[in-house]
Amino acid sequence: MSSTRTSAAGLTAVMLARVALARAVPATLLLLAALVGVAPPPAGADDAAPARATSVTFPPVVALNPTTTPYAVQVDTDEYDTVSARWGSQWASDQPLDPHGSTEVDLSPEGDASVYVVGCLAESCTTIATSPVLHVHSSLDVQAWAPSYVRPRPVSLGLRSSWIPPPGEGTATWQLTAPGADTPVLHGTSDFVVPDRADYGFPLVVDLAGAPEGSFTLAAHLDYEAERFGPLPDDVTVEVEVDDTSPTFLRADLSGDVVYPADDDYLDFVRVHARTDESAAVRLEVLDHDGTVVHVANIHQGSDRWVPPHRGAHPLVGDFEVRLVATDPAGNRTERDLGPMHVGTERLQRVEWERTVRAGSVMGGTAVGRCSTLKRPSSHGGAGSLGFVTLTRCSDRSQGHIAAAFGAALPAGFTPTKHTRNDRYRGLRITVVGGAARGTRSAALDLAFQDRRHRLARPARLDGTWGEHPGDTVRSPNHDLVSLDSATGRHHVVWQLDAPAGTRYDVSKFRIRVLRWALR
Repeated sequence: MSSTRTSAAGLTAVMLARVALARAVPATLLLLAALVGVAPPPAGADDAAPARATSVTFPPVVALNPTTTPYAVQVDTDEYDTVSARWGSQWASDQPLDPHGSTEVDLSPEGDASVYVVGCLAESCTTIATSPVLHVHSSLDVQAWAPSYVRPRPVSLGLRSSWIPPPGEGTATWQLTAPGADTPVLHGTSDFVVPDRADYGFPLVVDLAGAPEGSFTLAAHLDYEAERFGPLPDDVTVEVEVDDTSPTFLRADLSGDVVYPADDDYLDFVRVHARTDESAAVRLEVLDHDGTVVHVANIHQGSDRWVPPHRGAHPLVGDFEVRLVATDPAGNRTERDLGPMHVGTERLQRVEWERTVRAGSVMGGTAVGRCSTLKRPSSHGGAGSLGFVTLTRCSDRSQGHIAAAFGAALPAGFTPTKHTRNDRYRGLRITVVGGAARGTRSAALDLAFQDRRHRLARPARLDGTWGEHPGDTVRSPNHDLVSLDSATGRHHVVWQLDAPAGTRYDVSKFRIRVLRWALR
């Protein structure tokens, strides 16, 4: 009996302890919540419903054609007031979804993007799930371009896709129609190949053989089927002008048949005159003796200059045939032969000319004082030599002078341009070969040019040493010292020797040196 009482008392104590602990736990949680800023669980939390769950299932495809393959999203949720899909961006328009079922999503506009599933609770929305990147396309989506002018021949249209479809082969059905017409003037089919990178472009060849001339619309329907996408049809349209008439030369000629392309202002280029009856690209073709085109140069219509290549590893040198070729925008061409052309390596340059003459052979007028003597030959001897001997007959120094004029023709030179004619000669110099007479220790002689007005110019005193005695070198003698002999048409130079009183001087020869123009 006592043991029973003891057991009952112990059980009562345990139950009271549990009640006290149950009352102490909420107080402890309130204290912790106040310390960390977390709200305590609501009263009766032990009786709350289990947390709500959301599931989203996307179709197992990442590449599809929306016209043949629908894209439906499966949603199962009680957690949100509304569920919607956004295609391409989280900020796209909402497409409502069935919260407990499957809903087809409108995947337009087409492209490469993801589907975002958004759930909203009251005013708060969040992205629940995001699909993999989808490749959504229902056509090749190509841009087309063609030459503005075409001939009635196979024509290649350029196609370029806005995306990268799987490679393969397709067929195009096309027709050529005049503006305002219902019936095409030409139609047909063409096969085409879509390469690995269709966004880089690929051709579509249509055969326009038999098409009349004029303006037309070329329309093509492309049939193409690709793996994973199925049919990807597309339509393209371009405007073309069919032209089968070659241009006509209204003028085609050259300024000459010889050219020296060296930069010397003499025949450095050929003037090309070319004009056609329509817009056309003109080029000059140079052909060798085998008829092979060895050089091509583009020519502007009207008047243009052509300079043959003369520098580098492959200069153009020799005799050739030349023709002009005109090509209109459609590719029609016309040729015009212009005849032979010589391309030389010579250039206009100054070369040295030197002539040695006996003194007596080029002597003109003389003036000898009565006390002096002009001897032939000189004391040194030699045909044509002259001896200037002063004050041998008397000692009157006023009558002891000797003066003699000399002249010689200059080389004609090559003067094809105004510049070369105005600057015909350079570096004119007269050299006297002679010296003091035999038995004379010292002597002197004066050398000077005569200008066109018979005045002395550029005087120089020569000493008595036997040998060559150059006078002054005249850089540009053309306007003062060089005269034209109208009778012979040749240019000449005149110089004078003066022996002062008391001198004895022998003159054997003259050397005349000048620079003239030559083509070499």
